[in-house]
Amino acid sequence: MLFINNDDVREVLTVVDAIAAIEEGHRELGRGDLAIRPRIDLYTESSSPSRFYRWGTMEGSSKGLHRHAIRMKSDVVSWRDHGGGRVEDKYCSQPGLFCGLIFLLDTETGEPLALINDGYLQHIRVGALAGLAARYLAREDATTVGMLGAGGMARSHVAAFAAVRPIARVNVYCPTREHREQYAREINAQLGIDVRPATRPRTLRGARTSSPRAPTRWRPSFSDRCWSRACISPRWEVSSPRRSIRALM
Repeated sequence: MLFINNDDVREVLTVVDAIAAIEEGHRELGRGDLAIRPRIDLYTESSSPSRFYRWGTMEGSSKGLHRHAIRMKSDVVSWRDHGGGRVEDKYCSQPGLFCGLIFLLDTETGEPLALINDGYLQHIRVGALAGLAARYLAREDATTVGMLGAGGMARSHVAAFAAVRPIARVNVYCPTREHREQYAREINAQLGIDVRPATRPRTLRGARTSSPRAPTRWRPSFSDRCWSRACISPRWEVSSPRRSIRALM
């Protein structure tokens, strides 16, 4: 059995490969050749009344690949008020560290094949799903992305968008100034895209592709309803995994 860490995954898995795998998985699901169980979270009280332990799992079996995979997450979680809303904090072992693992098995023999760190894989998988949605739902001439949030998922999303559309500009909003400015520097250096930090969500109006990827530590509050309206405006192309699945069936 292989033990595969995040660096190993990063070395061999590209965004283009991830989008192709997600697309084939959706086609297999549409044919009825993929069995899945949605995520289930089990909460247990801890020694602190403000914290809980959360064990989360989701799994699927592919008839075509003869593979079964279960993703497992181990988190200590708590919630607090921030920016007019309720946010979740989570960690494993200590703040800043996280634990996610994927157990891969052979459905022909039952043999365990690999235990995989999911830190990088999880980000690129979710980004690839958004990229697949953009491939089928965004306008062919879409070149601008409106990004709400500047965390890890915001990075994988824009990489996936750039793999399926000629993205030249990203307008990004995050309530923390240093986070949105750091995001702009990193994406510009990695993808050569003009990234412009926005000071308010409403300034993201007008983008041809939108991605509400707020990080775990922040969610839009009631005062940010302008974003919700803009996100469903006919002038926007909205990434929707469910719509992309129907388009592939």
